[in-house]
Amino acid sequence: MSKGILRIYTGPMFSGKSSKLIDDAEAAKEPKLIVTSKIGTKENHLYSRDDKTIPAIRMNDSKLLAELLESKDYKNVFIDEGQFFDRGIIKVINEGISKGINFTVAGIRRDVYGNVFGHLKELKDYADEVIFLSSLCNFCGKKANYSARLINGVLDQGDNDIVILKDAGAEIEYIATCREHKTTKQSTTEEFELNN
Repeated sequence: MSKGILRIYTGPMFSGKSSKLIDDAEAAKEPKLIVTSKIGTKENHLYSRDDKTIPAIRMNDSKLLAELLESKDYKNVFIDEGQFFDRGIIKVINEGISKGINFTVAGIRRDVYGNVFGHLKELKDYADEVIFLSSLCNFCGKKANYSARLINGVLDQGDNDIVILKDAGAEIEYIATCREHKTTKQSTTEEFELNN
């Protein structure tokens, strides 16, 4: 039996990770499994920012993923928002690869404070291919490798939870930034609107 492979798409928000994952999933042969995060969505579809969509199962639990992989002879597995999975995802994917399953995982490299997010860094050590994507800085238009968050129009500087859902009572907006603007403490929505 030939072994599977692991491909990872990673980068900041708005870099096209979900879009690439959907393209790969649509091109893949059946049987295939498409998974998206339970965090931040209530629908059983994976959506990209360029209006692509595909049905998906919502989960963040590696044990549930392992059970699904045992229940059917999947050849291709696509996981969006991989940073939200628990550490067990590494073992599940490696065991699947040894059984001939191909995995494609998309996820953010860093949280909104610039720290490594989830277990993607470890997972990259096992990848056959890692594709680093970038976006454009919402402030200056330069290459962006960071994700940031505006809360009520002010750049979040680190006093909040990593994940804040949009229905938490504040006006939350996620953006992409370059290194220079990631650390600018006085950036506001006014600056954002001038360059957007």
